[in-house]
Amino acid sequence: MPHAHDQRPSDGAAPAWHRLEARTVVASLAVALVAVVAALALATEALLDDGPQLVDELARPGGLPLWFHVLYLPVAKLLVGLGATPERALLSVSALAAGVLVGSAHASAFVVTGRRGVALATSLAVALCPGVVRHATFVEVHALHAAAVAAVVLAIVAAHGRARLVLGLLVAGAATTVLTHRSAALVAPALALVATAALQQGGVPNAFRRAGAATGLGLLLGYAADELLHRAFGGPPLLESLFQVRNAANAPSLGLTFHELIVPLGALWLGAIGDGRTALRFAPLLALLGHGVPVVLAAIPTQGGYCLGAVPLLALGLAQQGARHGTWWWRTLFASALALSAFGAFAALTDPVRTEFAAMRRQRLELVRRCLPDGGTVFGFEPRRQHVTGALPGVNEVDAFFWSTQMAIVGMSSEASAERLREWLDEALQRGAVLWTAEWRHADLPASALQLLDELERRVLDGRQRDEVPGTAGLAWWVRR
Repeated sequence: MPHAHDQRPSDGAAPAWHRLEARTVVASLAVALVAVVAALALATEALLDDGPQLVDELARPGGLPLWFHVLYLPVAKLLVGLGATPERALLSVSALAAGVLVGSAHASAFVVTGRRGVALATSLAVALCPGVVRHATFVEVHALHAAAVAAVVLAIVAAHGRARLVLGLLVAGAATTVLTHRSAALVAPALALVATAALQQGGVPNAFRRAGAATGLGLLLGYAADELLHRAFGGPPLLESLFQVRNAANAPSLGLTFHELIVPLGALWLGAIGDGRTALRFAPLLALLGHGVPVVLAAIPTQGGYCLGAVPLLALGLAQQGARHGTWWWRTLFASALALSAFGAFAALTDPVRTEFAAMRRQRLELVRRCLPDGGTVFGFEPRRQHVTGALPGVNEVDAFFWSTQMAIVGMSSEASAERLREWLDEALQRGAVLWTAEWRHADLPASALQLLDELERRVLDGRQRDEVPGTAGLAWWVRR
């Protein structure tokens, strides 16, 4: 890593960067468009990870939904305002984020190498990255965060040599990445190194110190804005995010490390190889360490979600490696890694859980279309949480399973939980038709959990008239007062 007093690019290993040309911009937009179209075509109906809760938050009437990460749901809200259903809006955010990520990686690679072939190969490696493919094709927050980081990297390297612009973009970019995901501090040191390299391209003295100060200021502004916006519009504060991470954490294991870090990054692992003699060469490794260590220690299963913030930096490292190594052995290594990455991407798209949940959700959507043609409320305990909220106009689903577990977590008794759910059921009955579903009876749950759900269901429905829906084998009823 260069010393803070360096005024010029270090040795011949750091050649002059290039300006973005119109031809490169057009090529980057083209690969971005291809990525968006591919992501939309491969998108799944299955709701995975935080997908069910995100759809519920966006579909809730009134207000500005913020959830944990400030920008994600408001961006989707804009698409809802243009006529998209909540579900389609959220899928579109993931797909558009993939386009920004791939297109920005292409443009950034050209700026630092000046090689169009290297830029195209880099964008292909990002597009086939298993973690990117998975999170670009279903409802989740991580693709948008990776796209924000990629856009910040592109803005910084494209502004190289113009110190004030680089530092201003770094402050704004660091703050923006906080608003796309609260884990932004993990990638911030690597962004500071990219900015250091961009400043050194203009012979700026004390580049590392200035970039570090700008990054710190951006993080401070970002986290302050995050807290203020949540206080103004509602939503979980920052401390609740830390609480959720602590509760979701598992003991480190080789298996989780393989699925959460090694496989999701695919061929981009090659981007972490660097000698560290310049800021730009060290940035990818620092990004990998910044994300990899917490992912390994916390072992939260997202199949690569928490390491996607490192993807734009690893792509930049891969571009540097491609420009420096034009030999047959490097090309063979890259082609082999790309083939393995493509296999990982295919495995992500054909994951049995994803396929099973998608089929299950299609069945539920068909059932609700048939039973609630004029709209209404779906109620019931569905452990796999394949909601219909946000997919069908005029239909809302009360996630009784989720809320009953949340009530249990905060110490509410089963009697109090049942009473609260009865109140929500009464409110739904006042609004219109109610369909009760009981898929939980076929769920793979312990006998004690099935018994508890059976008791809770009987308490909630006590005194209500139920008419079985034909052809559902007793797993769906119309509920009346």
